[in-house]
Amino acid sequence: MFKNVYFFVLFLFFLVFCFSYCQNKKIKNEEKKSINQKIDSVKDKWSAVKKHTIDMILSEIARRYRFNGCLFLEENGKVLLNRCYGTTDRYKRDLDNILTIQKAFHIGSVAQIFTAASIDKLIEKKKLSLEDSLSKYFKKTKYKNLKIKHLLYHTSGLPDYQTYFLNNSLELNTYATNRNVIDWVIGSSPRLRFEPDTDFEYSPTNYVLLARIVELVSQQLWIDFLKNNLCKDLSIKQLYLPFLSEKKPDFCVDAFYIDRKKNFDDHFLQYIYGAEGLWASLEDIHHFEKIYQNNQFFGEEENDNFNPLVMNNGKIIPFTKGFHLKLDEKLLFQTGKWLGFQAGIWWWKQEKTKIILLTNDNSTIFMDVKLMIENILKGKRYKIPY
Repeated sequence: MFKNVYFFVLFLFFLVFCFSYCQNKKIKNEEKKSINQKIDSVKDKWSAVKKHTIDMILSEIARRYRFNGCLFLEENGKVLLNRCYGTTDRYKRDLDNILTIQKAFHIGSVAQIFTAASIDKLIEKKKLSLEDSLSKYFKKTKYKNLKIKHLLYHTSGLPDYQTYFLNNSLELNTYATNRNVIDWVIGSSPRLRFEPDTDFEYSPTNYVLLARIVELVSQQLWIDFLKNNLCKDLSIKQLYLPFLSEKKPDFCVDAFYIDRKKNFDDHFLQYIYGAEGLWASLEDIHHFEKIYQNNQFFGEEENDNFNPLVMNNGKIIPFTKGFHLKLDEKLLFQTGKWLGFQAGIWWWKQEKTKIILLTNDNSTIFMDVKLMIENILKGKRYKIPY
């Protein structure tokens, strides 16, 4: 009898202990939740201050005719700003000419993220491989050791077509096209600057060839492949690729000199695409860039954008899928510049922070604006660019 009472008392003590422990744990969890909520509240208020500061400064710079463009800004995975400053016409500041996020800009080298995604889509469909030789698609090429991966990561050693064509423009007497670039590479076989996969050197020639490979494999123009395979589900509507016979659509803006009443003239390299040549809106770039954020089209071997490839000699390739890499900052970035247009994407993966910036006013303070925004976000001292 005494033994039963003893065990019963022990059992009661055990129940009391468990109840007390659960209550304490519940209280601690509630306290922790409350603390986290307060921290989030402070972060949100601080983000609101930063948002207001950046918005106010850019509005003032635009009012002074020092900045005309668009900004998408994300911090800790939350959108702070997604708007434009200025007008579509430098000297018509009325409601009919307000710049919007649906207006398309020439995005320069930022076009390479679209080309890289096109290649990855074809890889996903088992239509090509990174190990495919260049000779598989260009039978007459003398570069037997060149592969698609060398083009994609700028480790091919191919020289820059822009340098060649700018020095030999009189030979063309007209606008250059992708066909001219390919004829130069395949027909003339310019000397490689280094053996493939032994070094890294940024060359837009690589991405012109990649755009052509997309066309050969898909039997579609590169722009049509983009629209039909990558853009339908992303609500991307303002992509534009200029051709000689096409009139520029109304959703495209002109680039102008900020200090005089003159738009930029045409350029004889403006119809070359793959590395550049593409027009896109802030809205389009943001939607498309989510591909990288979600690893939507990439193979398992490269699902981590910050796990860079290494060349045979052990050198790290500071480039992936159309983006430059800064490993110490966990930063993916790409910038482009063309006849008064400037574009840039900076994505800090660890902080879930992103800046997309577009201008069309031949801005001399483009990178200063980006640096100011970055410093404000990071709580550092900043300088207002005027």
